[in-house]
Amino acid sequence: MLYSPLGPPGSAGPPGERGPQGIGIPGLDGDDGEPGPIGPAGAAGAKGADGAAGLAWREFTILADNAGVTMTNIGTAFVQVGANSIRSKVDMTGFTDCRICIGVNKVGTGTQDWQCQYSTDESSWVNLTPAVSDAGAAGEKLLVGAFGAIPAGAKADVFIRVVGKSTTAADDPVVRSARVQIK
Repeated sequence: MLYSPLGPPGSAGPPGERGPQGIGIPGLDGDDGEPGPIGPAGAAGAKGADGAAGLAWREFTILADNAGVTMTNIGTAFVQVGANSIRSKVDMTGFTDCRICIGVNKVGTGTQDWQCQYSTDESSWVNLTPAVSDAGAAGEKLLVGAFGAIPAGAKADVFIRVVGKSTTAADDPVVRSARVQIK
């Protein structure tokens, strides 16, 4: 028999320390899953700032003529300034008050009164604005009436015109501009 310098195998020794992480190749991404259910609505956001206010009033021109419209011998009863073409159509729906602004060269000595009238058919006329009076001296001026309530019948799309009179029938005022302001 042959002699072997090694003896019989011994028992297994304790496990060794763990070695460093190896370098591996990552796997491929899997398919996307099905979408989840819709979540509940979020809370309402804060109220935003208020917007700018709209126009509080409007102005409508009835007459604008530097040469003016001469009211020869105007008379003591209200008469329309100029021809029927010196009228305007105004929608006063939603407004409550109005006034007249009139540019006039006062020619004469009487107290002159001016106001706007309205109509739905251009044949029947009703006072729209309070009258503005001028008892002062002759000359160029802008007369601005007081605001007054718009009559119920005028709170629609209506025709408007300017009328005038004087306490001296022979006065000859020259009307250069006429506007109605509504609010």
